[in-house]
Amino acid sequence: MLSSFRIQEFWLMFDFSLIRMQLETITSSIASRLMEATRDPDAIVFQYKAITALFPYAARRGQEGDSQLLDAFLRAVKYFPYTSQWTRRYIRPVIPRLLAEGGSTTLKRAAILALPHLELAWLDCNDIGTFIELWISAAEALEDTEGVCQAVVDVLLQMAFFHSVRGHITPKVWSWLNKRPSLPPRCRGRLLCSIGSNVLPAIRARNDVELLTSYLITMWSEWDCAGEWAFEGMCEALWEVFCGDDDEVREHKKDLVVRLNSVLGELSRGLGYLRSRNPDMQLGEFDVIRERYRELKRILVRGSVPNGVVRMS
Repeated sequence: MLSSFRIQEFWLMFDFSLIRMQLETITSSIASRLMEATRDPDAIVFQYKAITALFPYAARRGQEGDSQLLDAFLRAVKYFPYTSQWTRRYIRPVIPRLLAEGGSTTLKRAAILALPHLELAWLDCNDIGTFIELWISAAEALEDTEGVCQAVVDVLLQMAFFHSVRGHITPKVWSWLNKRPSLPPRCRGRLLCSIGSNVLPAIRARNDVELLTSYLITMWSEWDCAGEWAFEGMCEALWEVFCGDDDEVREHKKDLVVRLNSVLGELSRGLGYLRSRNPDMQLGEFDVIRERYRELKRILVRGSVPNGVVRMS
């Protein structure tokens, strides 16, 4: 029996011109099956393997200028966020080649959009600094769309969570936060930074008020809120940085208030509305999220010292 690695080589090297129509049918079937909801562990494993099988051929087609199968792969990998070790093992080695200078825009786009969902695909790189430069250079070569910004900032937040990686993040990479994309309901980068207490101090240490403002605006979302320690750090940052009379800070404070009003406006639509996009949200979680954002707004608008932290049950 051929190993999975040899099967990948076969997919990448073989000339499919004579059987392309049959493969189109097969891969379309795989893509549609990947979108079917299932809780059967065996079926989930099959679908993970299907993603792995689809990707090399999709990459080859992308090199030829046909992005249809790459789009199907991206839809599938987003449906299964933080994919299994099976997928990471065989797809991760391909990512640097797709990002490489001189590669096609289609392949760079596929790698950039897939990275947030390939569970920490960069973490075990031999040279994380070189990978970050390769990754951000590929992103800069793409059209500056909302999807690309979302993917880059998501991965940036994931990287920032790890102390061993954070030191390799250059000012050019940090500056992507200033694009302030609206992140999706399920976002690994935002989740990691919301449960960790060390990212915000690292950003504050850069002494860049615009970057700090952008980080807070990007993190604030109706879909979740900072955990206890990270929330206390946000309260402290608002009180110490944004409650003064400095003209520059005052402008950033206005941006923060606008963002908080937007988040609270979405939360005012009720739990039922939010569940229509994120069925996993629970009533207790919703109540805590809403109260924490109210507290953050009180600090900014009234300049009041926070009275404590609302604990997650």
